Amino acid sequence: MVGAISILVFARTLGAEFLLWDDDVHVTANARLDPPTLRSVLGFWTGPFLGLYVPASYTLFALEAWVTSGPDPRVFHAVSLALHAGNAALVVILLARLGARPAGAALGGLFFALHPLQAESVSWISEQRGLLAAFFGLGALILYARPTRSLRGDVGCTILLVLALLSKPSAVVVPALALLFEIAILRRGVRFAAPRLAIGFIAAAAMFVITKSIQADEIVKGIVDVPGRILVAADAVEFYARKLFVPIGLAPDHGRRPVLVVAQGVDWTLVATTLVAVAAMLVPRVRRVVILPFLIFVAALAPVLGLVPFAHQDISTVADRYAYLALLGPALFVARAWPERPGLALRAGAAIATLVLGALSFAQAGYWRDTEAVFERVLVVNRRSWIAHTNRGLARQMRGDLAAAATEYEAALAAKPDHARALNNLGVLLVQRGQVTEGEALVLRAIDADPRYPRPHMNLAAILGNQGRLEEAQVSARRAVELAPFDPTMWATLGNVLLRQQRADEALAAFARTVELRPRDIEGWVGLGQADVALGRHARAIPSFERALALARERSPGRVRAIQAELDRVLGR
Repeated sequence: MVGAISILVFARTLGAEFLLWDDDVHVTANARLDPPTLRSVLGFWTGPFLGLYVPASYTLFALEAWVTSGPDPRVFHAVSLALHAGNAALVVILLARLGARPAGAALGGLFFALHPLQAESVSWISEQRGLLAAFFGLGALILYARPTRSLRGDVGCTILLVLALLSKPSAVVVPALALLFEIAILRRGVRFAAPRLAIGFIAAAAMFVITKSIQADEIVKGIVDVPGRILVAADAVEFYARKLFVPIGLAPDHGRRPVLVVAQGVDWTLVATTLVAVAAMLVPRVRRVVILPFLIFVAALAPVLGLVPFAHQDISTVADRYAYLALLGPALFVARAWPERPGLALRAGAAIATLVLGALSFAQAGYWRDTEAVFERVLVVNRRSWIAHTNRGLARQMRGDLAAAATEYEAALAAKPDHARALNNLGVLLVQRGQVTEGEALVLRAIDADPRYPRPHMNLAAILGNQGRLEEAQVSARRAVELAPFDPTMWATLGNVLLRQQRADEALAAFARTVELRPRDIEGWVGLGQADVALGRHARAIPSFERALALARERSPGRVRAIQAELDRVLGR
């Protein structure tokens, strides 16, 4: 029942689109999913991708793309919806295993499923990784909390924990949650719990080390000193606690960067709230009911409180999606506080609270229907969000409204002058409008702002190549390939530069790598054909042009005539 209600509340996400924020790099523009193959899926398991090692999540993305012979947002949203409903059901089972009465466990599960803080995780396809990690993590906690020990259960618990860690590193909190359950509720003794908890903490530590080794220090921005981090962490806990009780003003960018939090100094409201909370904890009856849910809430948030810097802090330390598994703590409070024989007033209050949470989540999910809608919402919550302006600009640029797109990029740069993505996008837009010199200058500024961002290097190569500055263009193209070796677009750009330099053999290798990475890459096949023609191998060029022509008819009708003309020239027509 809990799962069905959560599906009812969030069903509107089934009609939502892919976003231009992360959904493109993870799914729609991910060469390994175009199309997904056994080899491309194995690639997720043999090394990191996009700065993370989460092969289980990318395997699920590949399966979803394979089902419909290409990414279909309805399929991805349906899987996210099913995962959230499954997680809600698992929470009910876990709460019951932790001693809650059936009605209390169901009510706790409803709280977990319907709280508006969950809307971001359910509605955003890219965050399906968090849903999958929670699914495996909750399964591991249920097996851990079973009343009797068995080898099969221990193995199953370990496998589920590993799968959770391979879905998203946030699952490192699962062993800590198991330890809290053991100490406060299960109490089965050190000999019973220690071996299994040790395995869990070792696996979590290994994933922490792997993640930190993959993510270069350059992408971890917004770092402050240790006293500042403590203030940032306290501010984050207060933020999540406030949104827990008053779940309004939610959006994917709250703009709470560490430097801003520290610059504001001590928040005396936060101090007063903390003192009140500590005083309440001194009351034995309150302490017995509240302290464990509170510790679970904080423990689940610990990796993203800012004590250890992480990449998203350049935008905001806090994010709605980070609270997904943390809501297990409040759900436990609801479940354990529900009496055996609740009065009419309490039942009515619970029903009203459930309806309110459901209505707020329904409304929140509606903001995620497309890129423009979600970032319009962001600007209501955070008027200086450069992320919102940049993504709105990209959406408008893609539909051909260059003037509106430029206005958005300029607004993004007014808020953050060194935002590399806005600089790059505005530079490309200016080049499209014929302002080549100004556009090149902005792309160069984007490279200065973030030297590891590959797109500006690729775009600079194209700009320089169009000006005949081919040696400089080759340097930029090779840097783009170095930064993004698994992006076929980078290889195609390098191939085009090499072809114009009359280095056809090297161009052929670059285009071969392009179609190896993305077998349905139209420009890669065209480039292969052009390189073979330049080498005088006309017979070998024909299949490449024919493949490009077939793909263009299917995916890009506007390219058909030009490709057909090249094929006709090769055939001597």
